[in-house]
Amino acid sequence: MDFSVELWASVTNAVIFLCLVAIPWTSGISRFLTLIVGGGGFVCLLGFDFFVGFQKDDLGLSTDLMLLTLSKGIFFFTASYGIEKIFRTFLSGSRTEDRPLDPQESEISRRFDRNMRGLKDVGADKGKK
Repeated sequence: MDFSVELWASVTNAVIFLCLVAIPWTSGISRFLTLIVGGGGFVCLLGFDFFVGFQKDDLGLSTDLMLLTLSKGIFFFTASYGIEKIFRTFLSGSRTEDRPLDPQESEISRRFDRNMRGLKDVGADKGKK
């Protein structure tokens, strides 16, 4: 099986953009590693685009290639960031519905439950008489 330069360039390009997409979804040391691979690879891609245009003596080509790479990187990162924020908001909202936010609310909830039980007991006593 022959692995050409075009194949390795495509795989490298895909890995760099996947790391840009993965940055908002990771945390800790994995975020640092994806940031290095994604950000550093992105800068290398921009340099490679400039080099291609410079080698062909066409700065318009290098500008177009760099602008295309820049817009793809910004789009992938911001789309991933936005989707991650939506999921995080949805998941954190569904977890906090069942529990009080602070100790004062838990005390209020406990007193309310105690008073309601007392009212039920009083109502049950009246019905027996």
